[in-house]
Amino acid sequence: RYDPVTDRYIMLGNETLYPDCRNHQRTVLAMAVSKDLDDWKLVHRIIDYHERSIHEVGVQYPDFLFDGDDIVMLLRVSLNGARNEHDSNYTIFTRFENFRSYIK
Repeated sequence: RYDPVTDRYIMLGNETLYPDCRNHQRTVLAMAVSKDLDDWKLVHRIIDYHERSIHEVGVQYPDFLFDGDDIVMLLRVSLNGARNEHDSNYTIFTRFENFRSYIK
């Protein structure tokens, strides 16, 4: 999404921590920023479960809106006994405060 305050595009998605593994890349939700929609820079890990078992946790399919200085987001999450990392057992609505402070 385009943020007119910073003149940047903002993306929320999963950071790839294990490049050799085709699956199980959903343990970290991160924010990336671009000036041109071509070159992206990862600027902040919003949710980080990478130290948990990749079979226990999944944070995926974020949707978000700007709300003043914050981002409000809806996430599909597998946690606390979900069948696996993909079959979510939570839908979480949360706020990421002062997101622009991570944009340099």
